[in-house]
Amino acid sequence: IDPVALGGMTTYTITTANAGPSYATNVMMVDTFPLGGVGSATFSYQGNLTVNPPGIGTCVEPPLNVTSGVLTCTFPGIANAQAAIITYDMRAETIASGISGTAFNTAVVSAAETETLANNNIALNATTSRRVADLGISKSAPATITPGTSFDWTITVTNNGPNVSTGAIVSDTLPAGVTFQSASAGCAFATGVVTCT
Repeated sequence: IDPVALGGMTTYTITTANAGPSYATNVMMVDTFPLGGVGSATFSYQGNLTVNPPGIGTCVEPPLNVTSGVLTCTFPGIANAQAAIITYDMRAETIASGISGTAFNTAVVSAAETETLANNNIALNATTSRRVADLGISKSAPATITPGTSFDWTITVTNNGPNVSTGAIVSDTLPAGVTFQSASAGCAFATGVVTCT
């Protein structure tokens, strides 16, 4: 998943493949986070590690909930045209500023044999996290109003989450036949529209 809602989970998939032509031995995959760029978001390691096909190798995991660490997987042998697929979960923890940020993650693979193509032995991943909010609004007033008298409209804005909302703006256009009198702090009236920040 990309982008990932702040506080949400995403699954990383690392495919370590042998393009041949020979059998690869003593294969090691090292995945380091954060690494590969200037990050503006943090993700934490949440485990749920899988390695497929089963029995092809073993991994040493970083502790749960750390925001920086190394996942190391070793494979005694990977045959020509075979691949080892590793998956694990990460959770979006923080964003440095604004509504979105990016975290970087770098995986490197090596083997005992001489490589025929070394420039595909490193993979960089950038994952974006975004603040996500679900705002709702309602408006109420008396059912009947006597002409020439003042009344209140009550506008209620609700954030249903999951994150804090910043910079929300409410705009309410007054209908014909209504004269603006006053509004709550943080609101202003201009050219027929009440705007609240």
